[in-house]
Amino acid sequence: MNILVCYPADFSIPAMPFGGLALFNACLRKAGHTVLPLDVSAISFNRLIRRENLEHYYALLDGEMERGAAQNGSADLSRLHGLARLLAMPRDLILGAEEAAQRLRNPSEYYDPDQMRLDHHALLSIVQMFGTVRPRFDPRNERFSDELYPWLDAEMADDPWVRCYEEALRPKLDEFDPQLVAITVPFSTQLGGALRYARWIKERYPNAKVVAGGTGISDAEHILCKDKRFFKYIDFVITGEGEEALVELAAGLENGSDLSEVPALYRLEQGEIVEPTCQRFVDMSATPVPDFTDVDWDQYISPERIASLTTSRGCYYGKCTFCPESFRLRFRRRGSSEVWKDLRQIATEQGINNFMFWDPLTPPAMLTEISERSREEGIDINWMAQVKFDKVYTDEKYVETLAKGGCRWLQFGFESGVQRVLDDMGKGNDLNRIETILDRLSAANIAVGVFFFVGFPTESEEDARETWRYLARRRDRIHFTGYIGTFGLGHDVPVYKDPTPYGIDIVTTAAGDIGYKRHDGLDWDAEYLHQTFSAHGDLYLIESGAALLYSKNRPELVPKIVARKVLGPPSFVRSDNATVQLSLPAANDFYRWDTGAQVTHFAYVGLSNRFHELEPEEFEMALSVRDRGGCTVAELRQSFASGSDFDRHAKRLIDHGIVGSTAMGPEEPVESSSENYPAIGSAM
Repeated sequence: MNILVCYPADFSIPAMPFGGLALFNACLRKAGHTVLPLDVSAISFNRLIRRENLEHYYALLDGEMERGAAQNGSADLSRLHGLARLLAMPRDLILGAEEAAQRLRNPSEYYDPDQMRLDHHALLSIVQMFGTVRPRFDPRNERFSDELYPWLDAEMADDPWVRCYEEALRPKLDEFDPQLVAITVPFSTQLGGALRYARWIKERYPNAKVVAGGTGISDAEHILCKDKRFFKYIDFVITGEGEEALVELAAGLENGSDLSEVPALYRLEQGEIVEPTCQRFVDMSATPVPDFTDVDWDQYISPERIASLTTSRGCYYGKCTFCPESFRLRFRRRGSSEVWKDLRQIATEQGINNFMFWDPLTPPAMLTEISERSREEGIDINWMAQVKFDKVYTDEKYVETLAKGGCRWLQFGFESGVQRVLDDMGKGNDLNRIETILDRLSAANIAVGVFFFVGFPTESEEDARETWRYLARRRDRIHFTGYIGTFGLGHDVPVYKDPTPYGIDIVTTAAGDIGYKRHDGLDWDAEYLHQTFSAHGDLYLIESGAALLYSKNRPELVPKIVARKVLGPPSFVRSDNATVQLSLPAANDFYRWDTGAQVTHFAYVGLSNRFHELEPEEFEMALSVRDRGGCTVAELRQSFASGSDFDRHAKRLIDHGIVGSTAMGPEEPVESSSENYPAIGSAM
């Protein structure tokens, strides 16, 4: 059977193939099928960044804005408002995106920190630009279905991704003639795009059956798989693990046999939804070696090949109260010896020696095995892993073993710099132990990254600020700060199931999202700090593989690529900001939108890939920094009236990355508390 395995468009820069493509490729080939693994996300992105495509969509944008301006108040101002934001993006930078991608593929240019950052921001701007026409549907929102299906049924001609499918995919698929199309959806943000892609497939290849699966669908099983509208786009849904189920489905379709024994399979028969009759867990040690041999590496924007692997299911710790059950329970893993054999074969036969282990938590014993075996057998590999601040990382010999075995960077689940909050999360992190771990890793020249979020129910706004100050104090030993967003409640999160211990009531917000209210009345809006930490974080360096490649090849340059070096710290980290030098980051830009009836000022921040509406004085202050070519806070203050609320505006410009500030020196102290820190432009 001809089986097309697809990874649909996501909201990131394609730097490496999704590991599931290689795994499904191996499983289906082992069963005798002809397989075409297709990274729809990467292929589409490379088509979107072509200059002629960008100029085409800019012409459409300019034309619609001009027509709106000519309609004398009768235009759809809400739509024009959304489009006007796009005019705040740095157009010249965006139009050079294709050249930026080529530089990022070139090792001699990739390790120029300033150029690498700017090129990444050009591509991140593309993600934001086209993301405005593809909404992100959140299954936790009670309006999810009411918004998803009308969008799916709408005209597709203006969808830039659909245009890419026609231009870049159709010739390949016409030749392949797929009989079964398998779409893996690991992230809920891909849902809308994946289903629209499925609609396109069914319209162009009506004889092909479409099956979808992945965490992004499984987590919404109770909504998607109970709704007949869903099966207009998808013939089959696998809500469990797909390695064996997909092979069994293909065999059943090919042989015309009964599908009731295919595990975790939903389908529509005679107009009715048929639910799964069985569920099985995969023996992870029995699956074949992931097969990357069919990958078109030219589609990926990186100077070296990187393989992303998952070696376990569930989490060996499994106690964090903020984590969904679907993510943390039923821990199983591939045997350490099998993982080593995978790496050895992928390195020696498939030509890849850079690996990123994206397990919920990678077990320490497995890391020991691959480190020792790589040294014993003389196979050069370089790797990172997502791990926990476990006691084993205080062991100097263990850490040395990892370093000698190819470990270049470890990414830790950190979550908070306040011990009380960590305890409420059930995280098991001990801040005193973390100090020792950081020392051990620094001595072994292993780079450190951390993931964290804000808005846990028992966290105060000051607690959230303290987390950043904690990281700033350890800036010599914590390299990559992976801020991942605000706390999200889902139906299978322990806090949602039993909110009483956290002193909250579960509520539904006006936007239809799940939220909470604190019993003590000390609720706070996390949006300000969310925007702040998004601008000052390094998530794109982590996701793009830059953290791994710089840590491996040019570790001395790592301090020059992280956001806190490029952008400086948030305003509340410093005890005095008056003499801080301000500048305009190269990836930022502004736009003043005048409808005649009102004026709106927009800023685009490349480091956070976000838009901001500015107050008029903030807009003038930002332009003043740009036009001066930079100035100190005190100098900027002198240009504005004393009653102008300067402090609030200046703090927001710095905190949200609209302007950059001087990086902190190695000996510069961090403010101990931001409750009463001084006016930002006050004299020394």
